[in-house]
Amino acid sequence: MIATGAIAQSTAVTGHAAPVQIEREHRTKIRTHVAEHNVPPVGTREKIVVGQPVGRQVELGAVPAD
Repeated sequence: MIATGAIAQSTAVTGHAAPVQIEREHRTKIRTHVAEHNVPPVGTREKIVVGQPVGRQVELGAVPAD
């Protein structure tokens, strides 16, 4: 899950393949889930690319399908 601080109708996350569009409604759901479950922020020097492995220091967690 990646989002930017840009204010727009949707957020594009570019990666190895085509950009991933995260609509405003879904970004709100993601932020709510992260806040309610006290998900800690992750800092990494590596570039995060959709479809590519992340560093070992990044702990991944499941999020609801909706």
